[in-house]
Amino acid sequence: ASASAGVEAHLEGGDRLRDGFYDQSQDGGLAGELLEGVLLTAADAWEQRKVPYIGRLFAEVSFEPTVNIPDANYLLRLADQLTYRQLLLLAFWHRVDSLDLPEQVALIMDDATPARFDKATDALQAEMEDLNTLGLVGVERKDGTMGSPNPTWDGIADAGTLKRASLTAIHLTPLGETLHRLMALDDIPTDETDEIISELRGP
Repeated sequence: ASASAGVEAHLEGGDRLRDGFYDQSQDGGLAGELLEGVLLTAADAWEQRKVPYIGRLFAEVSFEPTVNIPDANYLLRLADQLTYRQLLLLAFWHRVDSLDLPEQVALIMDDATPARFDKATDALQAEMEDLNTLGLVGVERKDGTMGSPNPTWDGIADAGTLKRASLTAIHLTPLGETLHRLMALDDIPTDETDEIISELRGP
């Protein structure tokens, strides 16, 4: 239903389906292959709140010729691995970046020390590390590149992890932005992403 609604919204907005996507004679039907993957992924998802965004991935790829089907299949596999809270984390950091909301991060800050990720629960830190490992989030290094923290980041014990990274340095990577866009995570309600603020702030 979510995939169908997404396709319909694009068509009503005047968007054009990508060429050959629904052509059954081309590679056995690219749309059918991706839709089967989307349906299987949605059926296996035990977090029901993820399902509409998995469906939207199919709708967005239907109108996005720059995303080839192998890439779409990989992104679908990534979506399958993520928890709903990880989708919230992607949506939260996208909103901080795209809307230029440093005050959102400032809410997490302690007056005495820089805001760091080690105030969150161990489980939330692990979920963020997974996003980092998957190449969906990273930190902005001194040379302007994005990726995992430098090996010497704040001590050997935390080398290469987000644990002691400044929260203001964390951003979505290009891959993270692509997944965010294709899953239409901008549609996640703001009050749900706001919950992440209190979780990042810690007890």
